[in-house]
Amino acid sequence: GYTGLSAGLTLARAGRSVQIFDAMLGHKCDRKTTVVALGGDGTVNETLNGLSRHDVALGIIPLGTANDFARQTGIPLDPDAALDLILREEPVRIDTGELNGRRFLNVSTAGIGAEATAETRAESKEALGALAYAITGVRKLVELQPVAARFSAPGLELETTFLVLAVGNGRSTGGGTLLTPRASLTDGLLDVCIVEPRARRDRRRRRR
Repeated sequence: GYTGLSAGLTLARAGRSVQIFDAMLGHKCDRKTTVVALGGDGTVNETLNGLSRHDVALGIIPLGTANDFARQTGIPLDPDAALDLILREEPVRIDTGELNGRRFLNVSTAGIGAEATAETRAESKEALGALAYAITGVRKLVELQPVAARFSAPGLELETTFLVLAVGNGRSTGGGTLLTPRASLTDGLLDVCIVEPRARRDRRRRRR
């Protein structure tokens, strides 16, 4: 067992995590405080944003559909084992990304991947698990339209269209799809994957 521990439960709606955690933690938290997110990758990212003004540890008990972040960081999928890890191990500092004023862990996507994630129904995820994302993605292929974009970074200027865009410090998303396989949570860098559409002529050549 564990002694000297105190715990509280707070339910936070999406989009209100910052206000809720500010009210809950106030100025009483210190570096011994750990906030635990119980859920999947979406819950983890929402909790991360709620803690943006607080220097506290974030623990994860993976109860979601894909749990991509937990899988690649070695967090056990068994809730009891995940809690034991939180209570016994010291926190490790990792990098986070920021997009349009919101922080994120793992991978942020645009294009077919993001649309498939957003449009996969909760009941489908509950019944099929990570396979639900793949099924929605296949359905999206029928109406797939490339997105025009301009990318600018040190040493890179690219104007193109894309089907999939991924920016991440984690390696996989959508139930194990490796979009940024060389990414690291501790190298201070974000990896980028851009999947451009192939011309129909090129597709015919490959079929032959």
